[in-house]
Amino acid sequence: MKQTEFTLISRVDALPISCLMAEPEGEVKGLVLMAHGLMEYKERFIPLMETFAGNGYVCAINDQRGYGKSVRSRDDEGFS
Repeated sequence: MKQTEFTLISRVDALPISCLMAEPEGEVKGLVLMAHGLMEYKERFIPLMETFAGNGYVCAINDQRGYGKSVRSRDDEGFS
């Protein structure tokens, strides 16, 4: 499994959005795009992403605005 972390910049306010992608070693069967809920962060889902990648699926997730690494300051935590 190949795991890649990258950042997308919001066109609205230039907030860096932290993203993570897991890719299978062999043939790709499909794509799973995950979204976490309130009070979550993308790294919590790495074991599930590894399972998907181990079964041939590319899996991607991002930290939602105000959570995980998609936060400008501590004052912004939890705000969407």
